[in-house]
Amino acid sequence: MPRIPEVDTADNRLERDVIGGKGDTAVQASATTKSLAAYAKGIIDALAGANGVVTFPDAAVPANGVSIAEALRYNVENQNYRLVSNAVTLGTAGATNIFDVTGGVEAIVVGLVTTAVSKSAGAVTLEVGTADSTAAVIAQLTDADDLAEDDVYAGNASHDVAALPSAKVLNETTIIQTTGANCSAGEITYYCFWKPITSDGNVAAASS
Repeated sequence: MPRIPEVDTADNRLERDVIGGKGDTAVQASATTKSLAAYAKGIIDALAGANGVVTFPDAAVPANGVSIAEALRYNVENQNYRLVSNAVTLGTAGATNIFDVTGGVEAIVVGLVTTAVSKSAGAVTLEVGTADSTAAVIAQLTDADDLAEDDVYAGNASHDVAALPSAKVLNETTIIQTTGANCSAGEITYYCFWKPITSDGNVAAASS
């Protein structure tokens, strides 16, 4: 009688059937027909293998009867900041949409200058907020035409280092950039660190 069972055997008569063999296919779901070897391969895949978790469960608040994977996803989706970005070219004075906010979120926005800002005429003011409060997200910068490549726009001064603006609560709105004068050049990539407050909370780069 062979000491090694057939690959992926469903037999359950001997210890070898329970232990399995090196050729057994990895599994990540509990069943009465799978071997320890198959489960071990499935665990390795989930933790560090190329296949990863085959079906990641939906998020759930940690509680009795909730799996570690469900709780981990809840933590990632609801406790940690997510990141979305959008590049905005400065041109005609006025408002430009940066991010669309769905539901309620907590958000922090900062801008990194990728092309130096040049004015067409007059001083350029720059601020980020919403239609109701145009400087509520990032305070107004009165000399935005001094923004050089690699500067950080995070408040009312331009430097290559800056503190993050304070977090804001936004609900069903659009985050906009408003310039007070025409610009002949300039591009800023805005980064939004956000996490949901409501179940439908989301931030996405604005399409226009």
